[in-house]
Amino acid sequence: MYGNYDGMNVNPEFDLYLGKNHWTIVNVLNASRTSAYEIIHVSQTSNVSVCLVNTGHGVPFISGLELRPLGGNIYTALDKNYIKLHVTRLLDCPSWPCGWACGPVRTGLRARPQKQA
Repeated sequence: MYGNYDGMNVNPEFDLYLGKNHWTIVNVLNASRTSAYEIIHVSQTSNVSVCLVNTGHGVPFISGLELRPLGGNIYTALDKNYIKLHVTRLLDCPSWPCGWACGPVRTGLRARPQKQA
């Protein structure tokens, strides 16, 4: 979340690079909304470089960066030279989708085994 931390009151837009490859453009449209950018990338080396590039539209920032190792057999059918997943989420609803409400559960769920063909 940008939150106008620099006092400029300009929602930034900047480029994100993974190594030397352009990954995405981060465009903060609302200073009070949180957004997350997720990627699954198979690194060919023991390190990963993430670069925030100032494109002249506000100061680039990052609130957190999380790296997790995944087993080598998870995405075996895909080309290891490419990004596997790119998801952008706006996180403006902390617990459930907007418009949903908590309520009592009046009926249970029953699971039935599938019939063999």
